[in-house]
Amino acid sequence: MRLMPDLEEEELALIYEAKGLPADQARQTARAMMQDPVQALNAMVREELNIHPAELENVLADCPGIAEAAVVGVEDAKWGEAACACVVSSLSEKEILGFLEGKLARYKHPRRVAYFDALPRNAMGKVLKSELRAALASRGEGKR
Repeated sequence: MRLMPDLEEEELALIYEAKGLPADQARQTARAMMQDPVQALNAMVREELNIHPAELENVLADCPGIAEAAVVGVEDAKWGEAACACVVSSLSEKEILGFLEGKLARYKHPRRVAYFDALPRNAMGKVLKSELRAALASRGEGKR
């Protein structure tokens, strides 16, 4: 699946450069968009550094008190975009963030933890991140 079938990788890289990304990061982002556009769209950019939700989700899956976890990007006035961990858990935010210490670079840590009774899923069992973003926005948690 190509998100923008009429664009070549070099043209897409130029678009990212025009948006302010350094040339090497623009090429890397364009390459990722061409290979796996859905996964690339899920990536968050925090102060020109990419944060991939799957990386955080893998670490959160190892936390004993978390039943389900998904990570989405939310707007952040200071950093542009920040990670928000959407979890089904009885652990406090402090306990969850403490679990991440030493397992991920600090800039990748979620800036907030949102609690759900269950994460929305499609018929195949995949977490619907668009619905998580909508739920966060309706709660007023979509911006920071």
